[in-house]
Amino acid sequence: MSDELSHSYSVFIRATPQQVWEALTDPDLTVQYNFGSAAKSDWRTGSHYAMTSADGSSVMYDGRVLLSNEPRQLVQTVNIKFDRAHIGHKEMTISWDIEQFGETCQVTISHRGPDSEAQLFEVLTSHCPNLMSGLKTLLETGKPLHIGQSATALA
Repeated sequence: MSDELSHSYSVFIRATPQQVWEALTDPDLTVQYNFGSAAKSDWRTGSHYAMTSADGSSVMYDGRVLLSNEPRQLVQTVNIKFDRAHIGHKEMTISWDIEQFGETCQVTISHRGPDSEAQLFEVLTSHCPNLMSGLKTLLETGKPLHIGQSATALA
């Protein structure tokens, strides 16, 4: 039995690898699809990064860049700051893999973490469909995606 949790989610986006990379690393773009978080880093291997509130007043999560292979792969550690219950959790990683297929790219986000952090892991991975749909919509239309509340949740 494995003591590591893993989850991957992929989407095809009509964009170049460089456009996807910029959307992952440019704070003016990340705030439009990444739950209002602005990416702050030089994105070099070994560098610190932070995802802050749009105005920069609070850090949502941060970590280290484990691998930066522009525009193909970005691997980061994750330290949650937005929920006091999870501050100081065991290390998790997020990997972004970008592979070109003709005029599109397959973008895969992969999370890895210890099974002792299963509750937090579930929270993080449950946001993948919204995050990736927002990234795809922004790159393909130039407009952010606004996801409302489920019609069944309103009933």
